[in-house]
Amino acid sequence: MLVGLLVGMTDEDDPRLAKRLKDRVQRKEYLDGIEEITFNDRRKENATVRYYTKDGRRLSEEHYSNYQLRIKHGRTQFWYTNGQLHWACDFNNNQINGPFFSYYEDGSLKRKELYKWGYVKSGQCYSPEGERTECEPFIQRADFPGGRDKFLAFVRDRLKHVKPAQYPAFVTLEGSVWVDGTAYLKRPAPDRDLFIQVADSIGIMPAWRPAKVDGVPVQSGFQVILAFREGTVFVYDY
Repeated sequence: MLVGLLVGMTDEDDPRLAKRLKDRVQRKEYLDGIEEITFNDRRKENATVRYYTKDGRRLSEEHYSNYQLRIKHGRTQFWYTNGQLHWACDFNNNQINGPFFSYYEDGSLKRKELYKWGYVKSGQCYSPEGERTECEPFIQRADFPGGRDKFLAFVRDRLKHVKPAQYPAFVTLEGSVWVDGTAYLKRPAPDRDLFIQVADSIGIMPAWRPAKVDGVPVQSGFQVILAFREGTVFVYDY
């Protein structure tokens, strides 16, 4: 009799187990889809992250050895909305390691590369007709027109009137670059006067070169770290 009860019991019959299973899965809804995070341990470090369209078509699957620190480890795959695999590779401690493949939407091969700890060792790209072509970097970050030197000149010109209360002073701002190159800075907290002065002064920028993934412009985030020293501003990162 006891054996029969145990065999017939499902996960839903055990409220404690059902709660643990529910806590393991987090779902977040965005404008363009749904993110599902499945934690594979109680510390919520080892995780699988999947992204779907609103109607349930899978778009990506990524594995993390430490999701809190965003350390990818294992297979990563992205799909087109028609279900065709877009690109796939393996991560080892947050570095691409091993074969990397990307495909056109019709399934034909677009790129094949061999990575070793994040660096491309060899590779070849192909046109939609199957002819060999030169490879651009698969991921290209957003960039200010003219690069870092032009960005520094732009910042120094716009911040000539900004005088911190004391030196050195550091300002970190975050923003986004849209696919058309339009750059936006997030509004700093109202109690941070220096940050607001900087954001207001450099907030209207020329169009950036947008980030690209596999040659396609994508929206991306960026961070600006500025340092004021003895009346001069320096760009630590952007």
